Amino acid sequence: VDRDMIDQDIDRHQEIWIESVKSYALSHGILDAYEYLKHKTRGKVLKRKDLLERITSLPLTKREKQECLSFCGHRVNPYPQKIVAEAIQKAKKLVSI
Repeated sequence: VDRDMIDQDIDRHQEIWIESVKSYALSHGILDAYEYLKHKTRGKVLKRKDLLERITSLPLTKREKQECLSFCGHRVNPYPQKIVAEAIQKAKKLVSI
């Protein structure tokens, strides 16, 4: 596996992070995140600055934008795991009621 080539491809195609950005935005109450991001990104090749623009244009707090950006750019995206962990905690609370 050529990890350098993979890193280069990720750098050239920041659109791979849009699904994570959408999930993050939805979980933070931005109900139209799918439509907004679809309109702004579908069929486009995004550079890092384009991804930054999409994230900073979302109605999130500064801290939330920074957290969202932190998921974008690593080989492993921790955000889906975080969503599942939060769902498990909520389910446990419901069961204990």
